[in-house]
Amino acid sequence: MKDGRAQALKSSLLHKELIYSITGRKNVIWIGTQHGGLKRFEYRNGVIGGKTYTQASGLAENSVFAVYQSQDGAVWAGTLTGGVSKLKDGRFVTYTAADGLASNTVSAILETRDGTIGLPHRMALAHCRVGIGRPTQRETGCPPTV
Repeated sequence: MKDGRAQALKSSLLHKELIYSITGRKNVIWIGTQHGGLKRFEYRNGVIGGKTYTQASGLAENSVFAVYQSQDGAVWAGTLTGGVSKLKDGRFVTYTAADGLASNTVSAILETRDGTIGLPHRMALAHCRVGIGRPTQRETGCPPTV
């Protein structure tokens, strides 16, 4: 968006990429792609800069089906088979079924007003609390380090 009008984003980082999901705030957008990982674009001083995050950066896998930026500024990347990766303060942490998720397929990410992250699955809904304090796995269905 520029001056209240939507414009196309043209970048070599998106060349021949299938886009699965988009989120963002202010001058930053995050894009989840089929094979190219997680893309971050920032509009600053009339220039759009971009960066790609992949497995080599710590992302669970390069197929990011769902992406969401939570109230605390963390970016959550749901993958098709690798669980969900949380990017906060430049560092990825990945959660999988081994950590308490219902499935390693994360196709949607939701957040409630109190900062609870929901990871819907066809069989269950895991709630990961990302606000103040660290509830136990028993309280949230997710690891206590979320």
